[in-house]
Amino acid sequence: MVVDTARLLKLSHAGMDNLADIKAKTKVGTGCGGCMPLVTNIFKAEIAKAGIVTNNNLCPHFAMSRTELFNVVKIKGLKSHNEIMVTCGTVKDSLGCETCKPAIASILSSLYNEHVMKPAHHQNQDTNDRYLANIQRNGTFSVVPKCAGGEITPDKLIVLGQVAKKYGLYTKITGGQRIDLFGAKKHELPAIWGELVAAGFESGHAYGKSLRNVPPSKVVKILDRYLMFYIRTADKLMRTARWIENFEGGVERLKGIILNDDLGICADLEREMEALVGTYACEWTAVVNDLEKQKMFRQFVNTEETTPQIEQITERGQPRPADWPKAFPAVRIEEDEIKLPRSQWKWRQLAKVSDLMPIQEGVTSAAIKYGDTQLAIFHVPNKGYFATQQMCPHKRAFVLDHGIVGDDLKGNIYVSCPLHKRNFSLTNGECLSDPDYKILAFDVKAEGDDLSLLLPDPTELDPVIGTSKWMIRQATAEMYGRGGAGQIDIVGPDGRYKPELELVHEQEPQTACAGACGDSKLEW
Repeated sequence: MVVDTARLLKLSHAGMDNLADIKAKTKVGTGCGGCMPLVTNIFKAEIAKAGIVTNNNLCPHFAMSRTELFNVVKIKGLKSHNEIMVTCGTVKDSLGCETCKPAIASILSSLYNEHVMKPAHHQNQDTNDRYLANIQRNGTFSVVPKCAGGEITPDKLIVLGQVAKKYGLYTKITGGQRIDLFGAKKHELPAIWGELVAAGFESGHAYGKSLRNVPPSKVVKILDRYLMFYIRTADKLMRTARWIENFEGGVERLKGIILNDDLGICADLEREMEALVGTYACEWTAVVNDLEKQKMFRQFVNTEETTPQIEQITERGQPRPADWPKAFPAVRIEEDEIKLPRSQWKWRQLAKVSDLMPIQEGVTSAAIKYGDTQLAIFHVPNKGYFATQQMCPHKRAFVLDHGIVGDDLKGNIYVSCPLHKRNFSLTNGECLSDPDYKILAFDVKAEGDDLSLLLPDPTELDPVIGTSKWMIRQATAEMYGRGGAGQIDIVGPDGRYKPELELVHEQEPQTACAGACGDSKLEW
């Protein structure tokens, strides 16, 4: 999302004094989120110029900064999200949010290094850490084995090729001296890593942005100090470059602390790093050896069937997902689009309580298949069960069961899309962070070990939120300006596939949406 600095300044000067309102007004930070540290700095500087007192609180759930929370958790020996919320939170029984949950996960991991898929920690993780792999735009994941210094034996190289060929993975040698495999389906990840672990591979931790090429050993101690000091003092979502830029005293002060031990803490920093290194274990090896952890990777808990999330195309002899369009029109999916009224819907038993593996320590979730429709079910401790469609309408991605579930200070419970952080209410489907979007939410009831959803027949629901209706196709990108060639399917103005309008497009793709229609709604 491109938002120029001048517009941010104009809004802050007009009296808009919180980032949440600015994000809602401009959509800034709703893409990859990488711009938010800069946006936050601009916002704070302008607010300070206006004489308005600001704080550096982690989020509305914590009246302290990330650094302060780190120190409190360390000193008090807190070891779970619930303990931290009860001890430090503004609302003791809050679920937290998509900002504080990953921050808490990072703090706990930095202090205690427990497996990220431990049930008490799993709810805090964003998708990449939750499934130990970087999510791609089509809902598949990357596989990045460790290749120390870029060295790899011929036997291991052969195994990578065999695995890539067996599972249809896009293969790439990176600038980081690793071989990355892309396009792995979530339910195939344990099997893929089972073969890699058996061949002697370990995780490259690309999903955690936590392991990179190792430099010569003489600088390892310096890096240990640097990283541990960064972990202690960085703000939320702050990369090392921004941390250095904002560090009081600048890089010279940082050099004094890290190289000259000006604060007398270098031995402590080294000792803390040694403790983390001493408890290191390959996270994927633990999953491969644990059947319970492997259950978390199922695409659907009510069937062994699998469903593609986006059309695959072939480019330079390798499979990859079709292009995402540059922009989709916003969509609000309303219940009245279902022809059958709610009064005629029926309770349908679609899952088991045990499928969600509910725990008191945090939220659990799963996806189910119902006809051609994908649904997400959530268990929220002390709140009950909730269900929504699986697709986030922002980028037509079927990923909502991966999202962090949180609440605001009014108690509104929502799921945050793991891709671009649209927050959808679990009770009515409204997008709390962007009113241009809405999803369908459904009632759930538990009877014994059975979970039932109040739903219309699949023939009524599929035309509204069915996978075939919304799945990204190459035609979608072509209609929205990405370009392409060949025969295409017709996609309507809101991005929905229109089989009733299917035809062979005989013109050159450049003329398909040349802006000559006059009405932008007709520019498919």
